[in-house]
Parts: sequence; C-alpha cells; structure tokens
Amino acid sequence: VFRENDGYGDVHYSAALEIFGQICLAEGDKAEALNYFEEARDLIARDYGMDNPTYEAICQSIERCDGC
Repeated sequence: VFRENDGYGDVHYSAALEIFGQICLAEGDKAEALNYFEEARDLIARDYGMDNPTYEAICQSIERCDGC
C-alpha cells in the first residue's frame, strides 16, 4: 500500500519496512531482512536523522544480519 500510494514520503513507511525485516529475520531469511532493514534505515536517516534512537536500533538489526 505504501509503495502504491507514494509511501516513500510517509514517515510511517520505515516502520513497516522494519517490521517486514523482523519477520524475515525470524523466518531465517537474513538476506531479505537485510534489504528491508537497509531501506528502513535510509528512510529514517532522511526523515529523522542519523542521531535518532530508531536509526541506531535499525543499525543493530542490520548487524544481526551479518554474514548475509
């Protein structure tokens, strides 16, 4: 829905991507999780800045995908 309706401009889109990443990670698909987390991280940096606690949390999720 976000992608179809210009979701890239919606600040909530990054949260949806992060949730999809968590689901993929729980299912063992680290490569797909990494894709979602990186996209979420980039949107959070754009919308809130890199000093935001959510940005740091996403970076930690990306670290959990190490070795993808």
